[in-house]
Amino acid sequence: MIRIIFFTIFFLFCEILIINKFLEDLALKYKLWYLNIGDDSQRRVFKIIYDIKHLKDTNIFVFGGSASREFFVNDKNISKSLNVNFYNCAVSSETPFDSYKLQTLLKSSNIIIYAIHPKSLYDTDYNISQITKGCYFGGSYYKYPVFLKQNELKNFNITDNNINFINKLSPELNTYTYLGKIYLKNIIKKIVKNKDLKLFNFKEPQRYYYINKPLNVDLLDKKLNNYFNKLKHTEEILSLNIAVIEQMIKLANKKHNKFVLFELPFSPIIQQRFKPYLKEYYKELNKLLKKYPNVIFISNKTLPISKQNLFYDTIHLLPNGRKYYYKATLKNLKKVINGK
Repeated sequence: MIRIIFFTIFFLFCEILIINKFLEDLALKYKLWYLNIGDDSQRRVFKIIYDIKHLKDTNIFVFGGSASREFFVNDKNISKSLNVNFYNCAVSSETPFDSYKLQTLLKSSNIIIYAIHPKSLYDTDYNISQITKGCYFGGSYYKYPVFLKQNELKNFNITDNNINFINKLSPELNTYTYLGKIYLKNIIKKIVKNKDLKLFNFKEPQRYYYINKPLNVDLLDKKLNNYFNKLKHTEEILSLNIAVIEQMIKLANKKHNKFVLFELPFSPIIQQRFKPYLKEYYKELNKLLKKYPNVIFISNKTLPISKQNLFYDTIHLLPNGRKYYYKATLKNLKKVINGK
């Protein structure tokens, strides 16, 4: 009986490894982001995974949420100006944990930029999602970071109940399984609704999503009020994000990658409403920078004076905002490349 159990487990592990290799080869041969899985942000994540596996030489990789995605101008323009490959890996609702997972795919001798903003570092929903589910890489199948202990997050209910057996054996295999499930779900939904059944979407996933004018003032105020009404356990949430960013720094050091914290601009309305939180934000940030002196910090004070008409809402820039900050951003990035 013991032998049977032993060989069953042995062959199961062999099968997992073989399937893993097969799926990895499949992902490189066929662009899985072509699958019409319905969510453009999800497609963009898998496009990023695909491209990272093909990139060579020294590159600059940007991680962060949608504010980071919206801040930097087109990758090709920056690459041409810097004479270094610039690659924006930021997607909507990308948590620090999502960024950490993407970072594990990178090779050595690269430059990693993590764009930070207090609004996302304090966001309650954003962080609970990060801990218990994650937004990408198989959604709820991925475990919250193993380096975070339950007693550090006493106000959150963290359990292993949402982690299935396959993921414990092979997260990568489980990710592809998850992608397949989303794909099939999308197909079934279209069949039921008698919509055009498109199995593949060959268009590049969208990078910029916002319109060319600011959000209505009343809607903007309502959006902010909802945000602050939900804001609880601020110090714990901030500490959680800082803990994940610290793991990103450790991974960068291990792989001999240069790590940069790029502080995104505060819109005037954020500067005003976030005053009670900024002291704690900078306290935690300075503590992290003191612990890791090799990390380069680019303060938003190096950027031109912020104006509300440059923003769609509170943190997402409009096209004129990207142009407004472009010159100062290039200047900062050149200093990073030259080691200044």
